[in-house]
Amino acid sequence: MFALAIIIGTYSFLLLAVGIAGVLTIFTVLVLTLVFALCALGLIYIEYRKLTPLELKLRLNYSHLLFIPLLLLILINLWGALLPEIAFDALWYHLTIPKIFLAQHGFKHIPGGVFYYSDMPKLIDLLFIPSVLAANETFAKLTHFMFGILTLIALFRFSRLFLSFGYSLIVLLVFYSSLVVAWQSTTAFIDLGRTFFELLTFIGVYKFLKTKKPLWLVEGAVMMGFAISSKLVSFYSIIIFSSLLLLDKTSFIKTKIKNVVIFVIASLLVPLPYFILSYLSTGNPIYPFIFNGLSSDLSLIHLSPIKFVSDVTYIFLFSQDPINPIYIILFPIIFLNFRPLYKKQKFIAIYSIIALISWYISPRTGGGRFLMAYLPVLSLFVVLALNEVKSVFLKKFTLAVIVFISLVAIFYRFAAQIHSIDYVTGKTSKAAYLSNNLNFDFGDFYDTDGYFESHIKGDDRVLIYGYHNLYYVDFPFVHESYVKSGDEFNYILTGKDITLPSRFKYWDLVYENPKTYAKLYTFGGIKWQY
Repeated sequence: MFALAIIIGTYSFLLLAVGIAGVLTIFTVLVLTLVFALCALGLIYIEYRKLTPLELKLRLNYSHLLFIPLLLLILINLWGALLPEIAFDALWYHLTIPKIFLAQHGFKHIPGGVFYYSDMPKLIDLLFIPSVLAANETFAKLTHFMFGILTLIALFRFSRLFLSFGYSLIVLLVFYSSLVVAWQSTTAFIDLGRTFFELLTFIGVYKFLKTKKPLWLVEGAVMMGFAISSKLVSFYSIIIFSSLLLLDKTSFIKTKIKNVVIFVIASLLVPLPYFILSYLSTGNPIYPFIFNGLSSDLSLIHLSPIKFVSDVTYIFLFSQDPINPIYIILFPIIFLNFRPLYKKQKFIAIYSIIALISWYISPRTGGGRFLMAYLPVLSLFVVLALNEVKSVFLKKFTLAVIVFISLVAIFYRFAAQIHSIDYVTGKTSKAAYLSNNLNFDFGDFYDTDGYFESHIKGDDRVLIYGYHNLYYVDFPFVHESYVKSGDEFNYILTGKDITLPSRFKYWDLVYENPKTYAKLYTFGGIKWQY
């Protein structure tokens, strides 16, 4: 799994390199993608050849009942991943910024207050470039979906070091039944990629502390670097793993410090190109954090244990993207069995505690998905606690609750996606689906009636006012947030509640769509300079 992760990370950084060089073209993307696919398939084949006949039989024919709800969750998430993208952040920047980069044939700072994410690390976003190039966001959604599957595989293999096959499946079910995981599996977001890399970081550091082999420390650090390169808030996870290295009782203090230094330096060297690019563009290597308004929510009141419990309970039970409530339900069992569990699995117990604290003091503007990176290990931790229970009845009852919660998640996701059944069966077109499901009141754009496709030509350019989510804009454009003096355009598009600037008051309205709030203006087709 580490080898596959390195191949994925290398592929993304090669796309970054050609983008920096200004040669992000169809040819370079196709060549790099072909090489990546061959390497990945070759690695999968090698791993497959290593499996013994007994292992293959176990994986292909195992009939454990706990696998049924897990498989149903995977299938229903796959269904959601195959639908057209309508999620806000994906249409805002996860897909749109790569689209702008492709139009520019390279990575350039996008000024203004809309696309400031262009200066942040984008390891996962760059993996969406082939999908954007093919004008099919479904491939990007499937890419993110696959990170969820890779996380399951890595978590299962690691869980088998401590638990039976059946209990390892329970770990997967606890993790994958969280509605936040299910929702993320159906979007072109990046959080499942971060989760995958952070889980591998944990496994690498764990194996280093067990074996003292430096290679595991370096591999863990590289995974940490990939996680930071995927989502900048992973910076806080360096605190977690540095703490674990310092708490290692089998090493002298000098060795501990040396290990921490190696881990931190190696972790930061991986995303260094992004820090340099951000500094050159904005003067802030981790823009938009610290100096630009996005900072931690930590304050004296947040240090209150009552506030901590309140926030954790809200995220797990009542947020828009809730976590599996089994973590809260099993808290009494964890509390009562903490001492024997701590003695047996000190590393996992300490990680779980520090991870929650790290999440608590980090920016939490995204709800439950900001905790998702820690859920794989937390899932293992709660099942390890369950495994310590002596009462057979309590174990069976808890397992029944876990299965019940997974069934609730299945039915909930099914109900949330049932509206798309006509699209899946081919009765509804993609255009009709998007026209009915995009949020035009909140800045989404889509050419619902094909007017722009038939009237805007390749040499035209549209200045856009008001729209926020521009992924489905399929014509040359420049946005008001980053238009600069000298930019040429011969059309102006305005969105909801946007008045045409007075300098363009003599432009003629040539198109209006009451559904999308689109208004298109021109001045006799003449190109103007801003």
